[in-house]
Amino acid sequence: MQFCHDDARCKVGIDLDSAPLGSVVAGGVHQSFTFLLNEHRGEADAPEVQAKIDHLYNRLPSDRRVELTIHGANHFGFSDDGALLKSPMVMKILNATGVLKLEGPRQINITRHYIDAFFDSYLKDRQAPQFRDNQAFPEVTIRP
Repeated sequence: MQFCHDDARCKVGIDLDSAPLGSVVAGGVHQSFTFLLNEHRGEADAPEVQAKIDHLYNRLPSDRRVELTIHGANHFGFSDDGALLKSPMVMKILNATGVLKLEGPRQINITRHYIDAFFDSYLKDRQAPQFRDNQAFPEVTIRP
């Protein structure tokens, strides 16, 4: 996000479940932008992070912004690290402790779907009718 704030070469941007930092928080971005988040329930800094995201999101035109929340997602599941946890013992512990609520491969499929749709729609100027449709992924909430 900071790169899009600082460099005109950035055409669009996606924030994969991170907290906005740097001068972008005050200055914002002008490019089309998507926030792809997990729920952050119970995390101590969640209200502060969400306030920064809201501040940035609300300054973007409604036709150039999307916020998606994947319910049951885990922060580390946005990469192959989460999807490739294949040890049955590790998976059992993560499920039992409530850390892992959504299967890693499912989270990767959701993430891939919405990233592809975002780039098709905003970078390649293609119609992406499924971008704002979550019927295939009911665990996703799309912020208007």
